[in-house]
Parts: sequence; C-alpha cells; structure tokens
Amino acid sequence: MKAEVKPNFFCRNYLTMRYVKIILCISFLVVCAPQSVSSQTPMRNQRIVIAASTVLDGKGHVLRNTRIVIEGSKIISIDRLD
Repeated sequence: MKAEVKPNFFCRNYLTMRYVKIILCISFLVVCAPQSVSSQTPMRNQRIVIAASTVLDGKGHVLRNTRIVIEGSKIISIDRLD
C-alpha cells in the first residue's frame, strides 16, 4: 500500500502567495496601463507644408528642393521647387 502524500503547509502557502503575487501584478498592469490618450492635439485637416532641400523617398531616390504638403495625417503632394 502506498501512503497518501499531502503537501505540507509551507508548500500550499507558498503556492497561494505565488498566485496572489501574479494576480496583483496583472491587476497593476491593467490599471496602470497607458490609456489611448494622445499627448498631441487632434489633427483637424489643417495643411502643413514642409520645404526640404533633400528628401529620401524610401525607394533609393533622392529628391532635391522639394515641398511636401500634408493635410490631416496624409501626404497630399510632393512638389519640386524649381
């Protein structure tokens, strides 16, 4: 016959405290997680014009004397200033 092994008090208490710590950490992260609040003012379809002497377009091309027009959060046009 095998004797039934019961976990001792220390083992059960240790596991309980471990679960409590995990739950507290998760709760802390949920409560303190940054909300979706932007530190910038919302963009209202205002037009921004940036004049640049050199622009790298991401495809390996270099654009010289360029004006970039941004409206809201989108680039509307890229014009040469020649």
